[in-house]
Amino acid sequence: TTFDPANQAFGIDAGVPTASASQLVYQEDSLNTWAGGMSHQVRVYEYVDEMDCTVPNTYVVAFDGKKSDLDYQDVVVIVRNVVPGKFASAENSIEIPPHPGFFPDVLIFSRISTDMDGRFKISTADTNTVIVRNRHVYAPMKITGVVSSQPNIWTFPNKESADSSITVAPLGTYKLTVFMSGPARGSPKGAYRGQLQIVFNHGGRSDNLILQLTGGYQDWPEKDGEMPQLDINYALGYYISMPSPHMDPDPQGPLIGDEIRCKRWTRADPNLKVFARQVGAFHLCCEESGGLDTHAPGGVIVAHNFDYGQSMMPRDINDKNKMAEAWMEPTGNFALTFAQPGQPYQYTLHTTDSDGLKRILTFPVRDWRDRLVRDTWLIAQDYVWDGCTKDPGSCDFNDNVYVMGNIKPNEVIQN
Repeated sequence: TTFDPANQAFGIDAGVPTASASQLVYQEDSLNTWAGGMSHQVRVYEYVDEMDCTVPNTYVVAFDGKKSDLDYQDVVVIVRNVVPGKFASAENSIEIPPHPGFFPDVLIFSRISTDMDGRFKISTADTNTVIVRNRHVYAPMKITGVVSSQPNIWTFPNKESADSSITVAPLGTYKLTVFMSGPARGSPKGAYRGQLQIVFNHGGRSDNLILQLTGGYQDWPEKDGEMPQLDINYALGYYISMPSPHMDPDPQGPLIGDEIRCKRWTRADPNLKVFARQVGAFHLCCEESGGLDTHAPGGVIVAHNFDYGQSMMPRDINDKNKMAEAWMEPTGNFALTFAQPGQPYQYTLHTTDSDGLKRILTFPVRDWRDRLVRDTWLIAQDYVWDGCTKDPGSCDFNDNVYVMGNIKPNEVIQN
């Protein structure tokens, strides 16, 4: 069956046959109040296909209506085209800002220690806001602790702590701001990881939730101060084989790690849209912003705000309150292209420049378990200004980095 919940969050419930009648089992634990009902009568799992690839936005939902000896096979369904809307903890839930094609319990940051004495007007994604929601209709909820596992890196501007006592009214919310304030200047550039723990007390019952914190750090912007592409991948939770920090732009050279060379692409599932989200921008800052385009009917250009020319998770060129991302419906076969204002299109495997060097590399995405994410690709672009011979920041293929989903190679040159 199919249905359209519009933009509303929803749960999935099921009528489970029992010895005497059909038992309605809820995905929300607190609603399973029937005699003998237990927490977690429903389990949700990522869907993995026959090729051991994680299928994006697809989940297996398994129900059990018994009071004991749960095997979660009473009713089993596959749900497609969904993303987690919130993480539930008893009567509480956490809402985190969406991040592209990643794990929904991860907050991603980016920080630069110095702006080179004010020479640049640089913005970075150094702040995230977590919304804590009390879903109970009548009873208040207490937040009794907020802890960062790396307090020298992630802090709370509103002074939440392990000793917090914050009351959230019924159906109310609390905004928890997390700031990447570290590490200290002089620390190694690259990816840093930590955890955020939020402790709740509701009706005398304690519970907690763990969110993952990950971020990219630089002492200074541009050139040898930038994060290598491998560190960007690590911060995003991706495991993709590629050399670092420099990669060969010769289109006739050997494949670069997991690289696949493809002239044209197509939608993997013609019934679904393609998504494209920019996850990194590390180039000369801050007066330029090119864009990724399918250069086909139904395509949309994805470009970042000028001020985010040295940041992970850059914001949209027209709205700093949004991520640089778009959903699109390109038709037929298309080339992945990159356009710089005033410059010709830079195609995946060739360019109109006289040097004949490639400016775009494509890699299949592998998640933190080293499992392929089906029909999801990392697109890495470099300007290759000097043919990789002079500038220490040239040919690192981190100038503009994107993740695209629901596309597949149509005309493979080399794999």
